[in-house]
Amino acid sequence: MASNGTNGASASNSFTVKAGLAQMLKGGVIMDVVNAEQARIAEEAGAAAVMALERVPADIRAQGGVARMSDPSMIKEIMAAVTIPVMAKARIGHFVECQILEAIGVDYIDESEVLTPADDVYHVKKHDYKVPFVCGCRNLGEALRRIAEGAAMIRTKGEAGTGDVVEAVKHMRTVNSQIARARAILQNSTDPEIELRAYARELEVPYELLRETAEKGRLPVVNFAAGGVATPADAALMMQLGCDGVFVGSGIFKSGDAKKRAKAIVQAVTHYKDPKVLAEVSEGLGEAMVGINVSQMPEADRLAKRGWQEPSTDEIFLMMDPMELLSRPDSQFDPEENLKPQNQEKQPKQEQLENGKQEHAASGPTPKPHNLLPNTFTISGEHEDNNMNPIISSVLVVLSSVLSFLDTYIFPPHLRAAILETALAHPLLTTFFLCQFICSCIPVMIFLIGAMIAGGIAVVVFSCFALLVLGPVLVATTVTGLFLWGWGWATFVVGRWLLRRYLSEDGDGEKGGEREGI
Repeated sequence: MASNGTNGASASNSFTVKAGLAQMLKGGVIMDVVNAEQARIAEEAGAAAVMALERVPADIRAQGGVARMSDPSMIKEIMAAVTIPVMAKARIGHFVECQILEAIGVDYIDESEVLTPADDVYHVKKHDYKVPFVCGCRNLGEALRRIAEGAAMIRTKGEAGTGDVVEAVKHMRTVNSQIARARAILQNSTDPEIELRAYARELEVPYELLRETAEKGRLPVVNFAAGGVATPADAALMMQLGCDGVFVGSGIFKSGDAKKRAKAIVQAVTHYKDPKVLAEVSEGLGEAMVGINVSQMPEADRLAKRGWQEPSTDEIFLMMDPMELLSRPDSQFDPEENLKPQNQEKQPKQEQLENGKQEHAASGPTPKPHNLLPNTFTISGEHEDNNMNPIISSVLVVLSSVLSFLDTYIFPPHLRAAILETALAHPLLTTFFLCQFICSCIPVMIFLIGAMIAGGIAVVVFSCFALLVLGPVLVATTVTGLFLWGWGWATFVVGRWLLRRYLSEDGDGEKGGEREGI
């Protein structure tokens, strides 16, 4: 048997099988249970699977402490009580808990933020296991990073144990909007590959996964809703937002009538587009769980962001393996987290402005972010920090426009990369060309110096001197430099084309050998 948990099959084939198993749960409800009796209630209600754990998220919040993997004996008891698939939670980064859960035979492993994270740097490498993994996400970047690590099923994180669905809605809408942006780039851009690669770098995800997502218009794996679903209406809402199914944790067994509410939520997921059925199943369910208002929750109590730390600069530069980068905690790539210090600096300034001009005048100026070239220039003198001469400001505005035009139309990023690559490939030719360019500037500098010093006849004298003495040198160096530069460019392009052709033929030969069974 293969040591990587693929039974001798390739990792891609093993992932296809695991993703296919997750597809079987589509359109279903997965319920959190803490004992065999609750598991039987969930199965009778029509649940597609159950999540076995010792405490539901609401109890984990209330009791506090460190939340760990459940007792294997309890999980085995639940597995023996039902015929539907049984999932179990493991702590983020705790690969030994995952090994134990795989050994006792659970059907799915949830690497869950509801439990206390065991590793604040790495997630589990899920390709090493035969069991499919479920992982949470708040946005497309998190989802695709988890899929790149081997997750066969994705769910929104929401805020588990609160009964407040607002965070699950926010996360689902974020994923949908980011997928729509990627799809728009693919369909409407003049150069979709370059823009998609830039978007992949922005999200910190593999380009191939992002392109596959853009082509499909959805995640490559099933995407369930989780975190705060407590009523049939909540479940139908998440389904109409595009989820493939629903996780329900504390919302069922912390309510007044667990059996009736479980059946109602299953019916709501099945008939989520029929308001009449939704109205019927929502009647007489008893008291729902009390819940917690997420908007009033302290930041430290939010499970979706819990347990992760910002990386140090040394940590980032030492981490050269791309797969290790993909395994980093998501808060290290979260734009909201990265902008938080700036927002905290701006808040006192806004309060001072509201309190009046006198306090604003007494306070120190708000520090500005450092920009090499500002986006706009104020030439009216109204800004308190603007002491720039209007003529200089106007020149800088024109210069900024010219640079933007050159950056967009004359020297776009891919052309700059090609020129730099060629220059690095031919350092001697590049040095010669730069020297030639400097020499070509000498006559122009002499002309300008003459114009500034004397003007009139002196300009003509200096110009003639420049043309007669340095003209032949300029022409010779220009022709030679352009010839050598063109020769070097042609050599580089032809060599690159031959290398690609060789690699392409070699790859085709390998594929042919695979098809022939070699």
